[in-house]
Amino acid sequence: MKRVMLALIWLVSIGLIALNFWRYPVGNGRDEIYHLQLIDFYAREWRFTRLPDDWEVSSTQAHQPPLYHMTLAAAVDLFLPALGRLENFRLNPYMVYAPDRYDPTIPRYNRVVYVHHHPGQRTPYMTTIRVLQGFSILINLLGIFFVWRTTRILRGDSWLSPLTLAFLTLTPMFWRRAMGVNNDQFIFLFAAVVTWLLAKTLHHGLRWRLSLGIAFFLGLGLLTKIYMFPLVVTTAAVFGWLAHRHGRKALLHLLAIGIMTSLLSGWWYVRNYHLYGDFTASNISEEKLNTARSEPFTVQEFFEILLEWPGESWLEYDVILPITRPALWLASGIGILLTLSARRRLTVPGSGVLLFGALIPALALAVIGQAENTHGNYSPPIMLSALPATSLLFALGVPSSARAAISAILLILIGTTVYHATVFEPLYPPIRVVEDVSDLEVENRVEVDFENGARLVGYEFDRQVAEPGEVVRVKLCWEALDNLNPQPLFVVTTALILPDTPNAAVMEGYPVSGRYPVSAWRPGTAFCEWIPLRIEENAATPRVYHLSVSISEEQRSTYLALGNLAVVSPVKNPPETAAQVDDWGALVSYSAHLEEGTFTLTLDWLTLKNAPGDYHYFLHVLDQDGGFLMGSDPQPLEGKYPTAFWQPKTRFQETLVLDHVPPEAAMFRFGMYQNDRRGQWTVDGKKVGDGLLVYP
Repeated sequence: MKRVMLALIWLVSIGLIALNFWRYPVGNGRDEIYHLQLIDFYAREWRFTRLPDDWEVSSTQAHQPPLYHMTLAAAVDLFLPALGRLENFRLNPYMVYAPDRYDPTIPRYNRVVYVHHHPGQRTPYMTTIRVLQGFSILINLLGIFFVWRTTRILRGDSWLSPLTLAFLTLTPMFWRRAMGVNNDQFIFLFAAVVTWLLAKTLHHGLRWRLSLGIAFFLGLGLLTKIYMFPLVVTTAAVFGWLAHRHGRKALLHLLAIGIMTSLLSGWWYVRNYHLYGDFTASNISEEKLNTARSEPFTVQEFFEILLEWPGESWLEYDVILPITRPALWLASGIGILLTLSARRRLTVPGSGVLLFGALIPALALAVIGQAENTHGNYSPPIMLSALPATSLLFALGVPSSARAAISAILLILIGTTVYHATVFEPLYPPIRVVEDVSDLEVENRVEVDFENGARLVGYEFDRQVAEPGEVVRVKLCWEALDNLNPQPLFVVTTALILPDTPNAAVMEGYPVSGRYPVSAWRPGTAFCEWIPLRIEENAATPRVYHLSVSISEEQRSTYLALGNLAVVSPVKNPPETAAQVDDWGALVSYSAHLEEGTFTLTLDWLTLKNAPGDYHYFLHVLDQDGGFLMGSDPQPLEGKYPTAFWQPKTRFQETLVLDHVPPEAAMFRFGMYQNDRRGQWTVDGKKVGDGLLVYP
C-alpha cells in the first residue's frame, strides 16, 4: 500500500509539473525574465556585474550572488548557444504588484507580467528557455529526494515518508514554482541537502565529513541567494544544542563550518560592501527601484535580519503577517520538541496531542503559501530555504499510523484537485482560436476595421446594469486581417464613456492579458476574450455609459463607441412618492418656480422598473384657457439615462428650465410620452390623466 501511495504521489506531481510547463506562459514568473537576462549577460560577458553601470544590460537581479546564473550561463554557452539576446521580451506595463497601484479589476493571478513580443509563433531562444525550465524541474526533484531521505533518517521507513512527500510536492506553491528559471531552485536544493546533513548529524553524531558537507552547501547557498541565511542560524542552533553532549568538539565543528562557509561565499559579500556600502547591494537595488535606503546596512541591522528573518523578512505583504508568523513559530516550536523527543533527549507530556496539533500550523503554512504563490509573488516562509524544514515539521507533526497517513495523503490529493479545477484552470484557460469567424459565439456582431489590420467582429456584456464598485465583463472578438502588422505591441483599450462625464471604467492591456499579443496573431484567424471592467466608486449614477473600444500601439488613439450599460445606485429604503407615472416611475417630490420669464421645475425621481421603451419628457406652457403657448421635450438627464434602462429603486434629481416664457403663461403641465403614447399619472391614488399640473 505504501508503494502504491508513493507511485500515486509521484504520478500526480509529475503531471502537475508538466501541466505548468506547457500551460504557464514563459516570462510570467515575477522575475523570471530578469533571471533569464542575467543568465544571458553572464553567457556573453563572463564577468561579474558592476552596478549601476551594468544594470540595463543585465537585469534588476544584477545584485544577486552569481552561482545560479553563472552555472546556467555555462550550460547555455557550452550546449545551448541559441539563447541570444532577450530583447524581444517586453514588460507588460498593465500589470502592477504595488497595492496602491493594483487595479482590482484584474485578478492578481491572471495578468502576464512579461509579453513575448516577436513576429511569428516561435523564437530562436524559446527552446533554450524551455530547457532551462526543465533544468529547474530536475533541481527541484533532486531537492525532494533529499527531503524524503531526511524523513527516513528521522522517522524510519514509516508512513511519514509518503506523507511528507505528498505535502511537499502536491501543495500548489511548490509545483507552481518548480519550473521557473529562478535562483530559488538552487536555494531549495542546497537547503534540502543541508537539512539532510543536519539530520544525519543528529542521528549519527559529529562527523567531520558531515560538517564539511554542511559548510560546503551552506557556502553554495549563500553564493546563490541571501535567503540561505536562515539555514546558517539553524545550523548554529543545532550545533549549539549538540554542545551539551559533545562539549567543545561541537563548537569546534561549528567554527570550522563558519570558516569554510566564509571562505566559499564571504568574498562576494565583502565585495558588495566594498563597492556599494552594504553586503547585499540592496541599497543600490532599492535606489533603482525608487525605494532607496538613506544609509548602508550596519552590523546591528545584519544580526537583526538574521534574528527576524523567519517572522518578518520573508513576509512582503502585511496582510498575511498576522497569520503566518504565529503559525511558523508554532510549527517550529512543536517540531523542535518532537525532534528532541524522538532523540529521547526530552520527555514531552501529551506528545500525542502535540503530534496531531502540529498538523494544523503545517497545513496553515501550506494554504498561505498556495494563496500567496498563486499570483506569482514570493511565498512566505514555506518557500525557499524553509521549505525542507517545514516539510519535516509536517512529517513530525502527524500521527504515524497508516490510516491517518493515508487519510492525510488523500486529503492533500483532493485539495490539489480542487485547487486545480477552481483556480489553476481559470488562470490560463486555453486560447480558442478559430479559422472561421462564424464559429465565434458572440451576442452582437460587428465589422470594424482598424488601421493596424485588426478587425473587431463582435462584443457582448455579461450584464446590462451594474453598480459602482462592481466588475462588468465585456467580451471582445477579434479577427486578424491579411494586412496585420505584427511588429508593434498593440494595446486594447476598453472603457465605459459618456460625453462630458468622467469614464466609469477603463481597462488597457495586451490581448488575453499578454498571453496572446498581436505579434502572435495569424491572418485569417479569430478569437474572443472576456475583459473585466471595474466600475469606479465615484462613477456618476444613474447613467447609461457607452462601450468604447480601441486598439493602438502602446497609446490610446481613435475609439469606437458600441453598446450601452447602465450604472445605478439603488436606494435601500425607498421613500413615499407624491405622484406616479404608469407602473415604472414615480416622483418623490417636485417643485416649480417662475420668475422674470424663466420657469424652473425640479424633479426628484424614484424609478420603479424599466419603461416599455424610451420615453421623453414634455413640459407645456398653457394660457388661462388651457391653450398651448410653448414647450420642450427633452430626454431624462439629457439622454444620459433613457427610461429603457431604468431599474427599480433608483433615485435621482433633475432640473428642467424654460426661458423666455411669455407673460400670458398661466399653467405648466408635465408628462412623459413615447411616440403617440403618453404615460398616465396617479396622485394620492387618484388618476389625473396623461399630464401632471406642476404650476401653479
